[in-house]
Amino acid sequence: MKPTDTRLFANQLFAEKRFLMRNSTSMVILALAAVALSVPAAAQTYEVTWHTVDGGGVMNASGGAYEAGGTIGQPDAGAMAGEDYTVTEGFWSFGLACYVSSPAEPERLDLPFDPISRKIRYLSFEAQDVGRNGFVRVTFVDLPAPYDTWNGVQMFVQTPQVYCENGGVAQGDPCPPSVGGLASVDFLAATLGCEPPEAYDWASAGSVHVFHEGIVPGGEYDIQVIDGTCTLAIEGNYSPALTLTQSVWADLIQDCTTTPCKPPDGNTGIVDVTAVLDKYKNLPGNVKKVRADIEGSPGGDHRLPDQQINITDVTYCLGAFLGDTYPGPGFPAPSDPPVCP
Repeated sequence: MKPTDTRLFANQLFAEKRFLMRNSTSMVILALAAVALSVPAAAQTYEVTWHTVDGGGVMNASGGAYEAGGTIGQPDAGAMAGEDYTVTEGFWSFGLACYVSSPAEPERLDLPFDPISRKIRYLSFEAQDVGRNGFVRVTFVDLPAPYDTWNGVQMFVQTPQVYCENGGVAQGDPCPPSVGGLASVDFLAATLGCEPPEAYDWASAGSVHVFHEGIVPGGEYDIQVIDGTCTLAIEGNYSPALTLTQSVWADLIQDCTTTPCKPPDGNTGIVDVTAVLDKYKNLPGNVKKVRADIEGSPGGDHRLPDQQINITDVTYCLGAFLGDTYPGPGFPAPSDPPVCP
């Protein structure tokens, strides 16, 4: 055989070997694919964890039951707050905006002109957004001396508890029958704390009455609601403020010629002493407990109302009628203002 014929034969043999290898590989791939298709796919869950690479815009893609959104290079989404200023970063952060709550309303008396039910030691409000859980914050705006050191303190209303309207009982299960023609046998009240409680549907609760050492006669307070979806540290997330100013010391009513009794008139008179005494006796036609409960129990800490009408309430009201100011004789010194974050 000539050298030329030998080279031709070798080339032809190499080409046939390559053809066979190529077709064998294809058949193996087809066989593996057939096996894979014949095995039922197991149920799977999908998860894409949060991740950013700084600088771009919002992009969205969808297909079937799946949707994906992403950015390339945006600043990290979120907000930073300090004092009265907030800086919001990132395209995604605008999709995280919270629900700004409606401002709370004051409790009102069912009388002509719908007057506000002003009190001495309780703040009474009604939230407006039924079905939405959130928090309520109280700001101490302008308190008289010696409580003026509390000005600027902010605290959260704690989860309300059920209290009895009957003057001699704080809590009961059930509460004693209503007296004096009042429609309800109980009411909701809560104290204040530095930390918020669990989110609560305040609007469904109706009137909520807040008591605390720092809620004093003549004090001015702001009440704001914030939705549970919002960041507490961002001031703009809070509702507009409901501002309440407390009645002067021991000024419960103008008179009780109507039901309910008329709101305070700015003077402490014998009608106020009589109103507290009637509530103490649970006589008909008396005022609600949150209007008459101005002090603590005998021998207790008079700085905090005790949800009962006892002889100390009567005594202090009589003292105010005779000229005593708040805090009066026998009162312990005010606590230091709380340091809340």
